[in-house]
Amino acid sequence: MKKYILCLFVVLAVTINGWADMEQPRLDQCIDIIKKGTFPEKYNAVIYIHSLQLKAIPRLIEEIDMGEKIPTCLAKPNNSCVNIDTLNQFGGTFFAYIIELILARKEIFPNSVSEVSWPLGDACGNYIYWEGRIVSSDGHSLTLEDMKIIKQIYRKWWKKNKHNEIDYLRRNWKNGLRPLARSPYKWL
Repeated sequence: MKKYILCLFVVLAVTINGWADMEQPRLDQCIDIIKKGTFPEKYNAVIYIHSLQLKAIPRLIEEIDMGEKIPTCLAKPNNSCVNIDTLNQFGGTFFAYIIELILARKEIFPNSVSEVSWPLGDACGNYIYWEGRIVSSDGHSLTLEDMKIIKQIYRKWWKKNKHNEIDYLRRNWKNGLRPLARSPYKWL
């Protein structure tokens, strides 16, 4: 009986690890799509990454300090006054935004039309911040050094919270206990 239970445990552990190993290449592919893909491709990549929930967060954090800029707009689609800085952000902002989206939403809302022309689709509920950009408390434009600091803030937050359940983290997020809370940066 003990051998049977041990074998069952080993098979289960190998199976679970195998599933985790299958997720990593797809996650890496989705991250590449966010960096270089079209809006419809980015939208589908975000849907997949969001479905991974907490499992995706460590990999997303690693991308926050990427030096290149990604042409995108994370402002709400009904925001008719988009700040030019929103269109010219470091790509790592997008990955930090996905972390925030995982914490804020249980699901991604579907696009209402067949053509996707926004990186998170056209459903305003997918956009959790009005402008979709990070700013410093002193108002200076973010530099790559700022993005490295922001990455460390997210990393520290994750180290403290990685063992918590997603529902607990979502309650905290709704109550203002977000990764950038009490830091010199904030989301607009």
